Amino acid sequence: MTSPHADSTRSCSPGSAHDAYTSLPERLASPRFAGVLDACHIDVYASAQRAAAELGNGSLITAQNTVPFTLWVAAEYLDNYPAAITTCIAADGDIDTTSAIAGGIVAAYTGAGPLTGVPQSWIAAREPLPGWFDPKRGTRRREKSASSRARRWLSGTS
Repeated sequence: MTSPHADSTRSCSPGSAHDAYTSLPERLASPRFAGVLDACHIDVYASAQRAAAELGNGSLITAQNTVPFTLWVAAEYLDNYPAAITTCIAADGDIDTTSAIAGGIVAAYTGAGPLTGVPQSWIAAREPLPGWFDPKRGTRRREKSASSRARRWLSGTS
């Protein structure tokens, strides 16, 4: 099977995953990923301001200026959601983006909980979820059939 990308001439083969893995260090050495590697070398006890000064804090509105810091925060506070969010706030910059990225990573690890996960008081204080969101599945509710969706769309009630 060949890649769907027009500029790719490589075919998918059992060795292609291995090739991608072995070429990872040279890809990470590119300027685009340099900040990710830099995040690995920030002192564990560094302040949020120092880490942001070295890695960026999202204030330049680029991935290269946002992602390294958020990965550092997630790695440092992987088991403490409130600390991860307050660290993003302390670093200033693009606070909502850095908090969303780092918070999403940490929340995926910790879940909700009274000590280290997303505090119940924070969940209770959030804005209401939209009506189309199914909180049990964490996804958008789906219509029972395509024809019912089409009828609603054609009638203008969707």
